[in-house]
Amino acid sequence: RAGHQNFAIDGALASVIKTYLVVQQSDSALTFLTQVWPNIKAQIAILFDKFDVDGDGVIRGPQQNTYDTAMLEANTFIGSYYVTALRAASRMARLMDDAALATSYEQRASLASASYDRICWREEYGYYVADVDIKTCRYSYGPGCFVDQLCAAGLSAACGLGPVFNAAHEASARRAIAKYNVVAKPPWQDMQKHLFDGDTGVTVCTYPHGKLGAGMQYDTLVSTGFTSSVIAGLLFDRNTDDAERLNGYIRQRHDGRNRSPWNEPECNLLYSRAMAHYNLFDQACGLVYDATAAHLAFDPRYTPTAFRCFFIAEAGWGEFEQMGAARLASGTVTVHVLFGSLSLASLGLATAASVATASVDGDPIGVSLAAGVVSFAPRLLLATDQRLTVTLGGRAIGGMVEVAVGGETPSGKAAVAATEAGGLRLRRRHAGEDKQASAGGQHTQPLGVFSSAQVAMMVMGGATLFLLGMLCGGRGLAA
Repeated sequence: RAGHQNFAIDGALASVIKTYLVVQQSDSALTFLTQVWPNIKAQIAILFDKFDVDGDGVIRGPQQNTYDTAMLEANTFIGSYYVTALRAASRMARLMDDAALATSYEQRASLASASYDRICWREEYGYYVADVDIKTCRYSYGPGCFVDQLCAAGLSAACGLGPVFNAAHEASARRAIAKYNVVAKPPWQDMQKHLFDGDTGVTVCTYPHGKLGAGMQYDTLVSTGFTSSVIAGLLFDRNTDDAERLNGYIRQRHDGRNRSPWNEPECNLLYSRAMAHYNLFDQACGLVYDATAAHLAFDPRYTPTAFRCFFIAEAGWGEFEQMGAARLASGTVTVHVLFGSLSLASLGLATAASVATASVDGDPIGVSLAAGVVSFAPRLLLATDQRLTVTLGGRAIGGMVEVAVGGETPSGKAAVAATEAGGLRLRRRHAGEDKQASAGGQHTQPLGVFSSAQVAMMVMGGATLFLLGMLCGGRGLAA
């Protein structure tokens, strides 16, 4: 819809990013990209001509957005979308063999990232503000702590594009949101009355350092979808404590007693913004998949020495498993295709190993390992039920696969243990339980068994019953 009058710029930019995400995850032949590429270029051209008018990477004019207003001046809400859209467009330009255009987009993205960080970061606050004054602050969050100040960061992480701005500043800003934007009823009264007595949630904007004018519209709104990108970013930062806490507020409210786990209302019932929760799974697993490069990567935020999760690829799905020593200096990694097929040229791992060997169904194959990337030449094509095994550091590690929700030490947290038939057994550890205890030990409480397909449906359904699960009041449900 390039050129459509008065389009919401957050949606216009997000459409560019999501186009790249679709291409990256499911368009290895570039059939879809070839069809839409002229519109992508036209959209970026309009942004350069009509919005980034000074050519300095900053949008200052009216910026219509999902809050039903047109904010003015530099702000990292729209700025995060702009930087990420430019980086995504650069990646697509390279896929279309237009190196010059790719470089142009990337240079503007770098300029924009630096400019927004310089203009909007406030060291004394620990978060990003909107660069407005009393004359331009209408509809703006101004000096407030805004839940969407880094809104596109979740999409950037999902695309494997990394931090949008300064990584340390981003982590600080998300910690500030987790500190300043948490509200409880009573006494808080949210705009749409989604909170019941005893509920806790994350509101759109607070003003710990004062406000300009009347503040922004919808600043007292409490909706789950706005929180998703914050939680995904916290997981990207490896700030699992705050991620679990904010996610726990959502799961506590939607635990089936007063509200359905499958319906998270916002401006209506079954509101689609809640589907952003799926990114929490990707970031908890550190999962990045690129079908165009046949590349799959994992960097688990939970128990990286004993971890398993499912993955979905362009032509199939399966399970990933890693077990080994700290920093995966030695250990074993397995990719098991359970349905369809998986084309794989490289496998990215958070490993300190310098040596790797590999086999497919026990047959040795040639591999190389450099900077945490295991490369296969020629490219592998794994069929249903085939298993790729990579041994790092020269030896294999056996034992139970376990994901402890809450960090390296599973004491008092929920854990996931691998069981027969490819299922996942949900169980809870007690404080003081030995990390090496067996799944059948007296200190464990079975909570149920789910197949990987069922887990996928849980996440897609919006209940977010996955690694984070229902973490509230000391209870943990993981999948």
